[in-house]
Amino acid sequence: MTQPRGTEPGEGNRRISVKWKLLAMVLLIQLPFCGLFLYVQRTAMEQIESQLAKSQADALNMFVASLQDQMTKASEFLFVNCWNEKNFMDAAMADNREEAEKLLTLQYEQAQELTDSAKSIGAVVFLNPESGFETAIIRWEDDTEERRERMVSAAEAICRDTDSLNTGWDLYLLGGRAYLARMCCRENLYGVALMDLSDISSSVRVDYGLTSSVVFKKGGQLLTSALWTRGYDDTMKYKERDGYYFVKNHNRRYLITEKTLATLTAVSASDFLYDPGWLYTMTWLLLAVALGSFGVAYLYLRATFFKPLNGLVRSMEQIRGGDTRLRAPRGGSREFDHISDTFNEMLDVLEQWKISTYESRLRARRSQMDALRLQIRRHFFLNCLKNIYALASSGETEAVKKVILLLSTNLRYTLDFHKDSIDLGTELKMCGDYLKLQSVGQEYEAELILNVEKGMEVFKIPPVSILTILENSCKYGSRQDGPLRISVTAGKRKMDGQEYAHIAISDNGNGFPPELLGKLNNNMESVMEEGHVGLVNTIVRLRMLYGQECQALFSNRRGAMVEWIIPVGASGGGGGTGTTGTGG
Repeated sequence: MTQPRGTEPGEGNRRISVKWKLLAMVLLIQLPFCGLFLYVQRTAMEQIESQLAKSQADALNMFVASLQDQMTKASEFLFVNCWNEKNFMDAAMADNREEAEKLLTLQYEQAQELTDSAKSIGAVVFLNPESGFETAIIRWEDDTEERRERMVSAAEAICRDTDSLNTGWDLYLLGGRAYLARMCCRENLYGVALMDLSDISSSVRVDYGLTSSVVFKKGGQLLTSALWTRGYDDTMKYKERDGYYFVKNHNRRYLITEKTLATLTAVSASDFLYDPGWLYTMTWLLLAVALGSFGVAYLYLRATFFKPLNGLVRSMEQIRGGDTRLRAPRGGSREFDHISDTFNEMLDVLEQWKISTYESRLRARRSQMDALRLQIRRHFFLNCLKNIYALASSGETEAVKKVILLLSTNLRYTLDFHKDSIDLGTELKMCGDYLKLQSVGQEYEAELILNVEKGMEVFKIPPVSILTILENSCKYGSRQDGPLRISVTAGKRKMDGQEYAHIAISDNGNGFPPELLGKLNNNMESVMEEGHVGLVNTIVRLRMLYGQECQALFSNRRGAMVEWIIPVGASGGGGGTGTTGTGG
């Protein structure tokens, strides 16, 4: 028995069947996807933590900067408006309280302005320990007798620390409270600016609008307290990162950031309420679905692929045996019907010795265009599904509904394989729907700006061609500081006595990278190898429709720009007038 060319005896039995290869491929694709999902969810969780920590750290930095600014104002008051003023010296030499208070009238007014504007300056106290003279200036809304007595007592204790006189801000622990204080002195008259750290910690939400609590510490000693510090020790720390860490206390998790203030450290803590447990549950659920889908895939492939394939193989073996009147059966999927029809046509050609070169080229060309369109659409659908998945993961149900409605419109359009060309107006309408689809859940809505000359609405272009370029702009040209604007200009131009259709698509993004721009204009094959399938296939389909005279130009003008220059009346797909180009 004669062996088929290119095979050895027994070789067909040793090879693994394509049926089992497909099943193995289905399984192998599912498992890495589960691993990828786990990696993505872990990365997403780390990103959430990092963003929250950055936001909290920024708020803490602003808070500390405000405290430092208030401390600077208090220092300037003590040494410019007090220590350096003659009336302050005169008050220090006054014989009685009434005379001293009269001389310090200006300082009293300025101290009141300071405490009213600088929220964290708890009091400014003037006192003379030798004469028993003392006066405390407190913010009007906080002025109580108890607070006044406490501030005066603290100032009296601080004035005994002669080492800190006229130096800088120092920390004092008095009566179970922590104070930052700075003082100046002329003769025996002291001016003391006090910051009660406990009062500051308890009022950060009201006075500074912080959503987190703030405590102060020096070294390892906590100077003020909050809910998360009760019973705290360093063993409660975990997951320390660059710039932040977590604390678990009282069955709650807290995100902690720190910032230095003078000789202290300001510590900001907020409840971390994000629970990643559901993400891990989704991972295991996805793995179970992947394994279960293996059986479903086998049954489906058996009915739609294996059975038609076996029938086609049996028919080919019988025909090879000499029964040339037999024809390959139909009744499988569209692809198998196409294979059967093609094989039967080949048999008819062999029997009748009739072949048409034009028809052969037309069939090859149509098959190539279908393949290119499939490549473009697959890329588009995957992007849409990723958007739906992201919205569903964040719980935005209404946004998911809106995206699905918009996507259904695009599906009706993009899955129509009966047309090689479409009106420009129809394509632009679908582009508008596509941008609405991309804008769901975004801070800025993408804008489509149209400038289409009259009569160009019926100009024929390949379906999904402009849509593919819009998708590329949305992917690489999106902006963080404002909306993405995409402009489409279409019109007719005359050059050297020849009329051309000119279509330009541009955006306000970052433009093409210089290296990619050069390859797009000069070396299209290398661009395809690097994975830019959508752009390259769009140009290939355009040239198959209009011929090689059709030109595509890529440039950067305030963003990426793609221009098509098509001779009106060009052969292949309806020319510039769009008179043909639908169907086969």
